[in-house]
Amino acid sequence: MIQQLTVKLPNRPGSLERALAALAAANVDLRALAVSDRGPDHGEASMIVSDLDSARTALTDYELLVHEVVVVAVDDRVGGLAAILEVLAAREVNIAQLYAFVSRHQTKALAVLRVDGDPADAARLLADAGFSVIGGVAGADARPTGPKPLDEHSGLDFIW
Repeated sequence: MIQQLTVKLPNRPGSLERALAALAAANVDLRALAVSDRGPDHGEASMIVSDLDSARTALTDYELLVHEVVVVAVDDRVGGLAAILEVLAAREVNIAQLYAFVSRHQTKALAVLRVDGDPADAARLLADAGFSVIGGVAGADARPTGPKPLDEHSGLDFIW
């Protein structure tokens, strides 16, 4: 499974820049990033990074959360994401957070999903439905379904 780091940021100009500059100074590369406003006082930056331990060390001044997420390759076409959501909805898997972006991964887009419940279960559902789960599927009955995790680039270059 892939781990997502969420950073709580003050809702002020320059807050995101300072956090990302701290990551750059620690030689931590961003693989994916989503920024959300969480009210008048703060926002959140959810990210997948090249080195989680170094990122945590670089961001000691911030409140941090780490979640396991499912990253899945999506057909880059109208309705591509809907097909994945249909599989999860049919099994009553609730999506807590989702962000998607275009990549150069076999002409696919990538979707990052944080789900309520066990992300490994969601990953297995998607893999069993024929979707490519990046980083594979964890568990005793698991079989790899995608490239190595995003922390090794694996030829995955994101276009933001």
